[in-house]
Amino acid sequence: MKKVLCILIPCLIVALILGSCGGGKKESAIEDFNEELKKSGKEIEGKISKEIGSSADINLDISQFGQIGTNLTLPDSFPEHVLPLVDDANIINVNENKENFIVSIIYTTTKRYDEVGKFYEEVFKDVENLNQYQLDNGISMNGNKDDYRINITAVAVDDKTSSVMLDVNYRQLAERNKLKETLISGKSAALPDGYPEDIFPILEGDKVTESRYEEMGDEIYYYLTILSNLSQKDIIKGYEAIWSDIEVGYKSIGSADFQFDGHRGEKYAFSLNGEIRDSEANITEYRLRVLEYKQ
Repeated sequence: MKKVLCILIPCLIVALILGSCGGGKKESAIEDFNEELKKSGKEIEGKISKEIGSSADINLDISQFGQIGTNLTLPDSFPEHVLPLVDDANIINVNENKENFIVSIIYTTTKRYDEVGKFYEEVFKDVENLNQYQLDNGISMNGNKDDYRINITAVAVDDKTSSVMLDVNYRQLAERNKLKETLISGKSAALPDGYPEDIFPILEGDKVTESRYEEMGDEIYYYLTILSNLSQKDIIKGYEAIWSDIEVGYKSIGSADFQFDGHRGEKYAFSLNGEIRDSEANITEYRLRVLEYKQ
């Protein structure tokens, strides 16, 4: 039922808008139009129940669909450079979910849904693993492009109009930008009290994102989580250079992760391990554990 509603509700909104706009509503009256649309919620609920053949009550909150009107403006979060619109697109719905990094729009066009499909096939021509599905009077496709997860559904509203729904998830891009910002301008988390920074300093430019310590009998453990834009090899090489008098017990560098263990005299032992967090942005996350023996 969820898939049916995802396709049906936009179509019903389109139909309601087209019907409501027959009286010559202008952009200046969008606010009043939205109010009328909210009042039409019960009508939409009834149509949905009828279409899916269900007598169950459907409680449809029209506000969940965001801004509804005609000739709406694309939000800044929508990547038009990655996912363009057809030339006669009339945006009738904009819905942003910033908490989940999703932006969705619905637009109408005089192009047939198969023409819209060919348009987006060209947009996605260099994308691997593009999935396409044929619907009743429509087409659906999804794939990844330039750090965005994209879903496209184009369906025929009538013999003159198609509606196109575009869903874009930009979580990967947002998280990457946050990591970059942390490395460039973010402040490191405070080191735990007592951490032997003079013996185990952190590489210049790397940022501590989490830190803690715990005591167990005669042992004190310091734990750090660190971000770096250095390669795994350079991280290990850097610490070998600035940690004096250490003895390396184990060192391993793989294609995606690394480990570096050893000790310094009889008082300290250390363990360093991490993995590539974002290969495109060259960001590595690693964890440092320093064990200090009380003497």
